[in-house]
Amino acid sequence: MFWHIDADFVALAIIFIVFTDIVINKAFSSPHWQDKIFAVVALSSFFLTLVDIISSAVMMMPNVNWWTYQLILTFYFITAPLSCIMWLIYTHSFSRPKPAKQELYLYFLMSLPYLVYTMAAITNPWSGFIFHLGPKLEYSRGNGYAWIIILYYFYMFFTTASVVRNRHTLGRAKTFLLLLFPLITAIAFYCQSYLFPGYLLICPSYACILLTSHLLLQNTRRKTDPLTGLPNRNALINELEERENSSRTLIMLSINDFSFVNERYGNVLGDNLLKEIAGELKAISLNNNVYRSSGDEFLLMFKDKSPKQAEDALEALKKRFENHWSISGAKLTLVLSIGVVSLPLPQDSRIDPLSALELAVREGKQKNSTSVTYYDSALSGKYNRQRQVLAAVREGLAEKRFKTYFQPIYNVDTKRFERAEALCRLCDPKLSWISPEEFIPIAEESEYVNEITYIVLEDSCRMARELHDQGAETVIHVNLSAENFLQADFKEKVLAILGKYKVPPSLITLEITEHLLLLRDKSAETVLRELAEKGVTFAIDDYGTGYSNLTYLANIPAAIVKLDKSILKISKDGGNFVLSLMEMMNKIKKTVIAEGVETEAQAELAKMAGCGHIQGYYYAIPMEESEFENFAVNHCLDIWCENINQWEQKENIAESISDK
Repeated sequence: MFWHIDADFVALAIIFIVFTDIVINKAFSSPHWQDKIFAVVALSSFFLTLVDIISSAVMMMPNVNWWTYQLILTFYFITAPLSCIMWLIYTHSFSRPKPAKQELYLYFLMSLPYLVYTMAAITNPWSGFIFHLGPKLEYSRGNGYAWIIILYYFYMFFTTASVVRNRHTLGRAKTFLLLLFPLITAIAFYCQSYLFPGYLLICPSYACILLTSHLLLQNTRRKTDPLTGLPNRNALINELEERENSSRTLIMLSINDFSFVNERYGNVLGDNLLKEIAGELKAISLNNNVYRSSGDEFLLMFKDKSPKQAEDALEALKKRFENHWSISGAKLTLVLSIGVVSLPLPQDSRIDPLSALELAVREGKQKNSTSVTYYDSALSGKYNRQRQVLAAVREGLAEKRFKTYFQPIYNVDTKRFERAEALCRLCDPKLSWISPEEFIPIAEESEYVNEITYIVLEDSCRMARELHDQGAETVIHVNLSAENFLQADFKEKVLAILGKYKVPPSLITLEITEHLLLLRDKSAETVLRELAEKGVTFAIDDYGTGYSNLTYLANIPAAIVKLDKSILKISKDGGNFVLSLMEMMNKIKKTVIAEGVETEAQAELAKMAGCGHIQGYYYAIPMEESEFENFAVNHCLDIWCENINQWEQKENIAESISDK
């Protein structure tokens, strides 16, 4: 009989490419049971196709030895149903990622019909039960040939049943893709057996389904972190989706200020440290699932059948990170922020598990030591509040509810208010006044901060222009976010707003945080220098809350440094710390503004230390535009009061002068 084996060669090439990709990406050693099963499926499909080609070719050759022909056909019939069994196990792995011992027994029972069939195939040369070869190599089917048909449909039936049973867990897309195998294979088997007996169609159908599954259901590279070899975020999301209602405990840990390690010691040491941490987590987790969620975030997953394992792991984590890490000769002490979530979440929860974990971790990052934060009702309420604030920010921008206030800054030497900081305020109809400390971080995460920055900059330039026209030269400080520097046209927009109001650039000071310095972003530095060349001045805001060093501070185009209010509050040593800090600032020729001065003692400490400017409620509160404009213009009367409590007296003096 003549066989058309062209399609089999194409199928062999497809399977070889898929299998090569599987081997390169180390699927056989993957931590996922599903990946290992798929690798075996690909291997069995490859050998089946190869045997199919060889056996068909031998049958078309003249003068073939009877025993050679017999053995090759026997081997073909033994391997033919093997892929069906492997596809059944692979399909089952989507609902049981790691089978229990009792399920292994189930696999054994399912394979018993195949084992009996295999024994019959081995004895076929003598029994002719499945097929018969005459003395002249005449091929004919035996009575047992129906057995292979039964086996095919038997395993395809259970494959279909497994998919249908778990369709709600799998989801519509996976259910459809997994049902393709029994459907297409059944059609191919029927066509090859009864409609087109001279064409080999089964193995090409295997190849098509294998390629589809590899592209849409597998692809190890999408699920494995290349650095640590751990399952990645995609694998974690798949696992959570497949076990949506399962009871378990999730622990996410994030290394605080890991970017500082890379900057100081280099990325190679940082990568080696992450590998070391991954190894420790595997040991601590006691073979439970460990994932690398992102750059410096890892996640451990524990089944709630033994919740004590999760508690023991937490204690082991805290204990391990209390000790230093020795990497490439460097000794590092790391601080962790740990978030813990128990699944399933309440039915009325409006947050997914990963977001709940990240919220708990973010809460822990506000502390300066390794901390554990549990996602509970209080944190859930805080999350709901953040959602409300985000909606208020979005609506506030659309309805133009953002208002700019101005807080005057006192010059110690001239005893005048020559500067002011622009402060953004938001009043929502439902939430009332929202603090900038609350809505600015939320705006930064959602990128709304860029629109807010331009609103404040416009208001500040307009105010600076109006004061300039009235002879009240006042420098307005505008806060920037690191997010602003991610905008490609940020510099052009700043210059456009300055040009719109024809404001001398020297009347606008842009405040940046130490966080921006830590980024060491060359593009940000370029923007700073280009704006400085146009006459715009810069100030470092909240200095003392980050890790920027004086050498870097001396080299950036920022003439002003604003000491964070915490510096004065913690200075209980007679001001020696502030004095030392001021000496260093004087050496690098920086003008210093003391922020958050609220008491007379703090004001005296700032003056004694040599701070040239003071900002705070002790001298002046933030004012609306019209109030601040009157304040700044009247201040030009050269009549000064010692603090804001005497402002009413000054207003009376100004009114009496105007009456004359």
